[in-house]
Amino acid sequence: MKLRHAATLALVGWYFMIPPLDDKHNPQTDLPISQWWQHQAFDSAKECEDSKDAYMRKYESNSKKDEKAKAFWVGMMGSVVQGFCVATDDPRLKPN
Repeated sequence: MKLRHAATLALVGWYFMIPPLDDKHNPQTDLPISQWWQHQAFDSAKECEDSKDAYMRKYESNSKKDEKAKAFWVGMMGSVVQGFCVATDDPRLKPN
């Protein structure tokens, strides 16, 4: 591996991307990835992938505590289920 290539790989981070919610708190999975929410950034793909379960537990707990916003938290759980990790240099992140 060339040194320049290794340096480029070291600079790549990871985003946990989730689809935004519509008015009824449903994930909008039909939107391009460039319009999804960047939920959090990570240094590695593994850290990003590991975060998904933690978010599910957090949002499930919030949905039980906050009855007024239960639909929102359930929608966020749906977004997390549909969400995935993507490299920061992924061309799909660029607006069309």
